[in-house]
Amino acid sequence: MKSVMIDIETLSTQPDACVVAIGAAVFNDHEVTDTWGCTIRHQDWHGHIDPATVKWWIEQSMDAKHATFANGITDKEAMMQLKDFIQGADEIWANSPSFDLVILKKWWLRVSPGYHMPVSYRNERDCRTIFREADRLSIELGNAWAQGTAHNAVDDAANQSRAIIAYRRALGGPQR
Repeated sequence: MKSVMIDIETLSTQPDACVVAIGAAVFNDHEVTDTWGCTIRHQDWHGHIDPATVKWWIEQSMDAKHATFANGITDKEAMMQLKDFIQGADEIWANSPSFDLVILKKWWLRVSPGYHMPVSYRNERDCRTIFREADRLSIELGNAWAQGTAHNAVDDAANQSRAIIAYRRALGGPQR
């Protein structure tokens, strides 16, 4: 089974938010097996920009800002690379789909009107539910969050994947 975690960085929290970075990680029951990410060049930014979110970004670490705002590619290149990366995924995870995937789907339609992001609602999975259940059941997710830079879309996608792997292990998932 191919599971893919998606994380985005935006300049708003609204459904039509301006997407500035996208990260993804492929994972299985044991490990993160691949990652991909990009930043969108500022000439291709479109969507809602919220001054409060911009202010929040100003307060983030230099590493997070560099990972999110440097060396961008076109929105069309980002869309095609993401499409290739998620091709064949059985599950698309996000933290949470009602944020990341809703915004990403609306961004996708702005980039390529008439073409929908190739993700079925049937394949969407929600990290927040798993994390809340892990907390409720006192399941430790270990050092899943200890790697990389917070608010770096690729690092966040990989960390969220490792947390899902830890949760599955705690529940007695495959231990090969």
